[in-house]
Amino acid sequence: MALSAGNIAFVGFNADGNDNIAFVALVDINPNEVIIFEDNEWNGTAWVDTNESAFSWTATSLVTAGTIVRIDNIGSGTITASTGTATTGVTGRGTNRGIAGGDETIYAYQGNATSPTFITAIASGGFSTANGVLTNTGLTAGTNAIDFLTVDDDVDIAAYNGSRSGQADFASYLPLINNPANWQTQDGTGDQGIDGTAPDVPFSSTAFAIANGNPTVNLSVNTNSGTEAGTT
Repeated sequence: MALSAGNIAFVGFNADGNDNIAFVALVDINPNEVIIFEDNEWNGTAWVDTNESAFSWTATSLVTAGTIVRIDNIGSGTITASTGTATTGVTGRGTNRGIAGGDETIYAYQGNATSPTFITAIASGGFSTANGVLTNTGLTAGTNAIDFLTVDDDVDIAAYNGSRSGQADFASYLPLINNPANWQTQDGTGDQGIDGTAPDVPFSSTAFAIANGNPTVNLSVNTNSGTEAGTT
């Protein structure tokens, strides 16, 4: 089943070191589903910079709702994913690999780049003409996309540190995750992804859970005897 806006949400962003992201699946993601992550500038109708690269993630097995997917070594080395597979060098995109340390926007989408179906987006320095906008994406900051401009402009590393349990359904986490007040951030010199001050990488793999999840059924044999014992 193809994904739609709000079916995943970013829970980690790192523009330092080798670059990393993390996202949570808020619906079950079927095997062979592909999500493309692109840090190009969307102007409302098309991508602006033909030199910007993209990387993709493919589900190799069922990814259940609540699962965290971490993608590492986006900027250099061999890109890896905690579940599924990740690949750099998406066909038709540029060669400028990596996540910029300022004014960066990453869009997650499915389909062809000329007619993408947007799923979520993250902006380290605001959605704008220079950085990329949300016009005609079906996304809204605070609802199914996140913007750090008001809490830490040009954030270098950020990690969601809000609640991961107690909501009635997974979609109810969207306004929590996409509220930058529920994140820890750092913004300064050096590689803050490994400086020992939260947040650091690797990002948390703690899954999200819903309250009163699916009930379980236990069957047992009753050994009582009586006049009705043995009847159907």
